[in-house]
Amino acid sequence: MSEKESRYLIVGPGRTGSSLLSAILVNIGASFDLPVLENWESRAGAYEHPLIHSARRWQLRMLKIDDSLIPNGIGESLCAKRMQHDLREVLERACYVKSSDLVWLVHPIYKLGYWPRIIVSYRDFMGYARSRYLKYGFAMHQLVQMYVEVYSTALLELHTFGGCVIDYADMLTERETGWANALSQISGISMQSILDERGKIVDHEPRPALPLYDFLACQDDLTRIQDSFEALKGVVVEPK
Repeated sequence: MSEKESRYLIVGPGRTGSSLLSAILVNIGASFDLPVLENWESRAGAYEHPLIHSARRWQLRMLKIDDSLIPNGIGESLCAKRMQHDLREVLERACYVKSSDLVWLVHPIYKLGYWPRIIVSYRDFMGYARSRYLKYGFAMHQLVQMYVEVYSTALLELHTFGGCVIDYADMLTERETGWANALSQISGISMQSILDERGKIVDHEPRPALPLYDFLACQDDLTRIQDSFEALKGVVVEPK
């Protein structure tokens, strides 16, 4: 384990239960540098720091300049500095951060001198696809691409820096406690506190999982990702 100061980064592609997880942590007292929400709309999400979104926008501008046919070292450097400034601002005050774009900011956070502890907010593909389609209307090929890119990168980060996987369905299922045990071990928060807060917020069991459609059966990447995360549920992953 690195001697760098740790930050807990909740990563995932969105629509995977990260807002529920964040609400549980906030109610226990975890610092997100955001006000506690008495009520939040699960369909809209919650607890995403505006400075994280700003940092991501600067990162995208930096990458766009880098890919340009016309070199602009000054502009690229400016965008990098603004991204770093926004990340420092939030990480100096918050120990926990979450965003659907956060997976792309883990390396910059590491380069700033922090040790990321990766909390992967995981959901089976069809549950994710249904939820994200209803909210945004993305085509299936876009949903597959986002799912694979985000989660394959999250797997790399998880094994590099250590952390755990939190399955959305497990959070909704009262008898499932492995996720809370793993989260407790990496965060130092009492497992019972996590389960107690979960019990106060969650009042329903998960919907039955939808099967992968036949035309997705050839998507080997989806199968590999789901198998990898299923094997890691309830396990504390140590950095390698």
